[in-house]
Parts: sequence; C-alpha cells; structure tokens
Amino acid sequence: MVNSTSAAMVLWNDPTTWRIYPEGIVFGGIVVLGQILIDYVLEGLFSTAKRIPISGSHLNKLGNKDLAFITFNRLITALFAYHLIAYCWVGKNIVWGYSNLSIANTICSYIVFFVVYDFFYSLFHRLLHHRSIYALIHKHHHRQCAPSRGNVDAANTHPVEYVTGEYLHLWILWFLPIHAYTVALILVSMGIFASLNHTRFDVRLSPPIIRFAMEYTVIAHDKHHHFITANYSQYTMLWDKAWGTYRDAKKTIENSGYKGD
Repeated sequence: MVNSTSAAMVLWNDPTTWRIYPEGIVFGGIVVLGQILIDYVLEGLFSTAKRIPISGSHLNKLGNKDLAFITFNRLITALFAYHLIAYCWVGKNIVWGYSNLSIANTICSYIVFFVVYDFFYSLFHRLLHHRSIYALIHKHHHRQCAPSRGNVDAANTHPVEYVTGEYLHLWILWFLPIHAYTVALILVSMGIFASLNHTRFDVRLSPPIIRFAMEYTVIAHDKHHHFITANYSQYTMLWDKAWGTYRDAKKTIENSGYKGD
C-alpha cells in the first residue's frame, strides 16, 4: 500500500477512488490518443530504417469488422492501463520511492517480466492456432499477412485474443517484486514493441550479455504473419528457440538476396 510520503510522488490521487467522469474519461482519452499517436512517433523515429520486404498479401482496406475490433481493443487498453495503475497503488509487491530503487526491482524485474510473459503468451498463441479454434478467433488477425500500420494492425485482433493477451501482463505483474517506475517503463515498452511488430521497420534490439533472452526483432513477428506456424512469442524468441518453433527470419532474407530499401 502506498503511504502518505510516496503518495506525494504520484501525479493523481488514488486511482481506486477515480470517478468515471472526469478522471476515467480523461485518462482513457489520453491512453487512446497515445495509441493513435504512437504510429506517427515510430514513423518519425525510424523513417530512415531499412524496410522489411513484403512476403505475403497486404490487407489494403479495413472493413467495418476491422474498425469495430480496433476501436473496442483500444478502449480495452485504456481500461487495462487503469487496472495496471490501480494495482500499482495497492499491490504489496510494488515498491515506490527513489530510495527503494535497486538492480533487482528494475533491470532484473524488467527482463524477468518479458521472459515470463512470453512463456505463457507463446503457449496461448500456439493454442489459438489449433485447428479447432483458429477460424473462430485468431484467423481474423492473420488476414493481414504483411503488417504495416503499426498499432492499427496490432489492435486489429479478435477481442477474446486481445483481452487475454493484455491482462496476461497484469497476471505476470502480480507475482513479480518490482518498482513502480519499472512498471511504467514496461507499459511504454509494451506499446512500442507491439506496434513496431506490425510495421515494416527492420528494427533489432540485441542487448549484450542477455541477448539469448531479450533479443527483440520486428522481423521475427513479421515472419509469423507469413509462415503462421513459427515465432509465436511477442517480445523475444527465447521460447520459440527452446521449443523448436523459431524461424530465423534474418537468414530467410539473406537467402533471398534482398539488400534493403
């Protein structure tokens, strides 16, 4: 529970006391606006980045069902973000205050969060590809074989899949001793990585020492949209490599002779 001293560090009052209006509406509007603006930010940041060649059919026009799913999922993201902040306020495993910052509850917790999340997400994602339910839920997302719109294509997902994937983040957080500032960084990272995954930007983050666990590449997820039965993880390919479902997208591009735009 946040005490009176640490409460002074929070921009708003206790989120568990928020009303639908004005706090809920204003906060939700900020989150939705952020999802819209993130694609413009990424375009500006990576405008000179090499582009991933299109290896599948592009969904050029979004239909009414696509737009309905995108709108619903963006609103759900606002609700999820609220629940995340509210949990940070009351969760006993959430640490607050500059004096309580440590390697364990920042860097280590950040890495563990994404590794553990992808363990469960990759299994869930693989389940969605099972022939008994694929057409009912996940097939909608795979109508786009060459993602390019960033957050728009990322949010164009069946609500059952989207809500489960979002709240899995909160479930992982429940078990992890972590600093509130790390949670804020994770929230921002989630939005950036998920959106980047659905662009044509050939972005690769390969931190030394922990590369085996935390290497992130846009092309890995892009190739999932093409090959379907490979690269099920969202943030790191650690578990796909462990389970034999990893498809080396870089080698695929090199073998094609593609040199980049």
